[in-house]
Amino acid sequence: MNKRPPYTITSRISEITLPSKFRSHPEFILSIFEGRRPPCSLSCGGSSGRTDEEEKQKPVRGEEQAANASVSYHTNSFNKKVLLRADLNVPLKNNVIINDFKLSALQPTLNALQKNNANTLIVTHIGRPKDHDESLSTKHLITWFTQHNYDCVYASTIEKAHDLLSNHQFVLLENIRFWPEEKKQHKLFAQKLFARKLKGNTDIYVMDAFAVSHRSDTSITILPKLYEKNKRTIGLLVEHELQELNKLLINPQQPFNLILGGAKIETKLPLIKNLLPKTNAIALLPPLSSIFEKALGKEVGKSLVNESLISEARNILHETKKLENRIILNRIILNRIILSRIILRKILLPKDYLVASDWTDENSYAITDTIPSDKMALTIGPQTIQFYSEQLSSSKTIFFNGASGDIRYPKTCDAINALLQNICTTKAFKVGAGGDTVAMIQLCKKTTCFDFLSTGGGATLHYLSGQPLPGLAIFLKKPS
Repeated sequence: MNKRPPYTITSRISEITLPSKFRSHPEFILSIFEGRRPPCSLSCGGSSGRTDEEEKQKPVRGEEQAANASVSYHTNSFNKKVLLRADLNVPLKNNVIINDFKLSALQPTLNALQKNNANTLIVTHIGRPKDHDESLSTKHLITWFTQHNYDCVYASTIEKAHDLLSNHQFVLLENIRFWPEEKKQHKLFAQKLFARKLKGNTDIYVMDAFAVSHRSDTSITILPKLYEKNKRTIGLLVEHELQELNKLLINPQQPFNLILGGAKIETKLPLIKNLLPKTNAIALLPPLSSIFEKALGKEVGKSLVNESLISEARNILHETKKLENRIILNRIILNRIILSRIILRKILLPKDYLVASDWTDENSYAITDTIPSDKMALTIGPQTIQFYSEQLSSSKTIFFNGASGDIRYPKTCDAINALLQNICTTKAFKVGAGGDTVAMIQLCKKTTCFDFLSTGGGATLHYLSGQPLPGLAIFLKKPS
């Protein structure tokens, strides 16, 4: 049974309060917002048992405890001018939105502000422009707002945005990353001046850009400090993200299993290390699996491998073996050494692959048990689909991030489609995260079988890895 979220937010973004149960436990609140397991005395009943199941209740790695911290928000957006920091970084092709997932996810907040008759300045980015790039302009999003019955106009400058704000429910500012002061590497003094310019005469700051909450950009970390503590709040999207992701951090239903892939290997290893003690199995997909195979001395051909991370992968494999041995020892001590029933925590590696010389060379596509030196692994093969499906069939919780294959090459998506088809038959609580992962789930028409699809990629992994989210830090305060 899932725990009640440690904080609540009303549907009108009028007030966020803490349930009385947790007001006397500030360490619990801080741990949630910093992505840590709460102190064991608050979440595990103070148990310090040594069974393999109780081992999973131990706190996962996170930030250091910060004693006596607390959280407080009290905002009322009725008839107020609101600055909404959103993440509307949607994919565009020929100036047309090709996936509105993030826009749709923001609708509860937009609707709440609309209902409160607020005048809202929306600040967001699209892509990673080095300069003004017309193809990444937010003006291409206005059509979506109009189609969904929002009174929204585009503003090319900050001055124009504030001028328009009094006469419109929503004003969408130009891509915030077109201004160099938005990025952290700019001079702090210039960033602060830029933040004041952004704030203008707005009354309330709403942080609803969960997907960039791991960044330290001006509009995310400096701007909210300009508002009084009772004039800044998280939005409904961020609140929902934290509620659902906390189900993976706080006593997840067991067995808890991960399916991980993707090319950003450096973001996956901290996640594996943090969640390893509480998971039963971690099924790896190419190219992430390749670094672990390389660490084991196996041939990975031309598959993507970050050589600098091999040592870290080897350490994770070593830690996995220690955990497996500890489970067996615990069961021997407790006279539970029934070999047929022992389920070890383990990292699962593919048994076969779809390989090719290049993504575009479909003539070279082949299913192999090993990766030839002149080829690379694109995705998993049929043996692995069956193997992973069997291992995951008893799952009660599944987290999926980093699909292998590429939606631009349909043949490379068949394996993940088959794997998703199988895990969708389980009764597990399923969470998917990451732009490419969500796009793959949507392509395979498996959206409805997931209980939650996170708008975050890197931010979600940061949170589940126990790393701080700078974009939420302002909402924590230490008593004087």
